[in-house]
Amino acid sequence: MMETGLTVEQVVTMDPSGKHSNFTSYVRGMAGSDYAGEMELWIISKALNLGISVFKNGSTGYEHMVTYGEGKNNTKDVSLLWQPGQMGDGGNHYDALIPA
Repeated sequence: MMETGLTVEQVVTMDPSGKHSNFTSYVRGMAGSDYAGEMELWIISKALNLGISVFKNGSTGYEHMVTYGEGKNNTKDVSLLWQPGQMGDGGNHYDALIPA
């Protein structure tokens, strides 16, 4: 979902889950009990003008998966650790990676 030329509203309605048919439905879901995911990371990076880098555990340490946005202020950029969910536990999870 890098630079697509699409509006946030268009991206939301293209979600393959088909959960939300319009932007209003999406906003109501996010204000309620819906979980955030890849699309929300992209939206946050655009709205706050920061980079969000996602990593996963690899055999030799953290492996970079994707970076959303290109933050102009590297001190505000965020690194997250993606952890895949187990069957029936509600899905994937992201934890903040804090530099040592």
